[in-house]
Amino acid sequence: MYIVCIYKGYGYSSYRAKKNPNLSTCYMGREWELSFRLGVQPWFAVAYSAPVAVATTVFLIYPIGQGSFF
Repeated sequence: MYIVCIYKGYGYSSYRAKKNPNLSTCYMGREWELSFRLGVQPWFAVAYSAPVAVATTVFLIYPIGQGSFF
């Protein structure tokens, strides 16, 4: 899977999401920019990142530690 994130004119790319430390930074930056454009408080971007953190933990980290979901 090829992931490309463009944030502030710089392109970050990686073949695997788990080896791309800039992926979460790019995601947070895009949320921050969106909250700025919508005129809401910028810390909303931090609050809205919680579901992404939970989904990452449940669907990526948990199966690795347990061997599978079952």
